[in-house]
Amino acid sequence: MLFRKSFHFTLVLIGCQVLASSRGSRLEESCMKVGINKHPHDLHKYLICFQDDNGRYWADDYSCSPGHIFSEKEHTCILSDEMGDHLKYQIEGSCNEKMISCIDFSHYILCDYQDGAWVEVSNGSCKSLGMECCGGLESTCTNDTLLCQNFTCTRNGFFPDPDDCDVFYECKNGISAVGKCPWDQVYSPCDMTCTPRTSPGDCKTLRCEDSTSFPAFLTYPDCFEYYIVCLNAETYFVFKCDDGFVFDGKKCIPS
Repeated sequence: MLFRKSFHFTLVLIGCQVLASSRGSRLEESCMKVGINKHPHDLHKYLICFQDDNGRYWADDYSCSPGHIFSEKEHTCILSDEMGDHLKYQIEGSCNEKMISCIDFSHYILCDYQDGAWVEVSNGSCKSLGMECCGGLESTCTNDTLLCQNFTCTRNGFFPDPDDCDVFYECKNGISAVGKCPWDQVYSPCDMTCTPRTSPGDCKTLRCEDSTSFPAFLTYPDCFEYYIVCLNAETYFVFKCDDGFVFDGKKCIPS
């Protein structure tokens, strides 16, 4: 997940990305640079490209959320105009067995349980309700500044916030929900829970702006299965290796 403070990545990105990733045998031929690149033949996907010591590329592809396409200009997934304004928000499975859920970072869906199944009743923009965004663990429209921080999911699971050791994100089916630990605790990505803050050193952060060149690859302190790819000083993805793997500075390898 691309995370940029200045604009929304709707995979869910920006809240909404479908986390289907596969390594294609010839995808690397479309890599023009390390970092994010357009997919060679699918507007609904994008590539994250890496490079080995010999200068050879390899790539993983990721899918934008339903109703979104990748914009090479904005380097993010954006709402597609391929569908009408009403239909683009009617996404199958968005009810998630809840009365209200976030479709993406800006839009909600209202659902009701009828005849043994959850069905959509209505949907719309949070801004039309006077709310700033859709997010949080409750997955609803809100004006909470913290909850309106947009995070790009790269897979299902829990992720630390590189800028704030109190904050974490839960990603499920491409939708991110933000959580915050109590004042006397910090989020531990290794334990995937909040742990007591016993010293200043317990608060560990990563800063893309400290890098001297881009893209930069940073491993999370003391928890090597997490790493971030900095595209510039403000734009980054947070990744997690598969279980049993750690990031060696360039790729995930068996631990």
